[in-house]
Amino acid sequence: MDRGGEQVILCHTNGVLREWLPPLRGRGALDTCSAVAERAENQNEKLMEGERLQREYTALPKPTALLITPQERQRILALAQNVPAMWSEPTTSQAERKQRLGYLIKDVTLTKREQVIEVRVRWQTEALTDLTVPRPKRAADARRTDPEARGSDA
Repeated sequence: MDRGGEQVILCHTNGVLREWLPPLRGRGALDTCSAVAERAENQNEKLMEGERLQREYTALPKPTALLITPQERQRILALAQNVPAMWSEPTTSQAERKQRLGYLIKDVTLTKREQVIEVRVRWQTEALTDLTVPRPKRAADARRTDPEARGSDA
């Protein structure tokens, strides 16, 4: 078939019109039809893979929104106001305190300075709390007698 001076081929593969395309250089009409059929087969495989992935996705359990009742919300807010009391209860174990801190704190950054350690706490809410604590004395300095305690005899 001739279309505007360019030769094109209409390929039927398995009774389906595949496409119009110019013959590949150096190849005949049958080679061109084979190339078209191969390309169509590759596209078909990709479509089938896409459909398979879509079926898998739709079969996955859908996440449900965490919905709480107004009563549960009020209870959570009351607990949040009562953190100091929960912390200081004698029945609260160290493991429970540590677990509760893990729920509240996202990360902690320590920066050593010459005389102090700067502590930056990032809470789960992204709020920041900055603290400064004095650096502990080195072991040798902690055991050494304070020069003021020795008096002027030394």
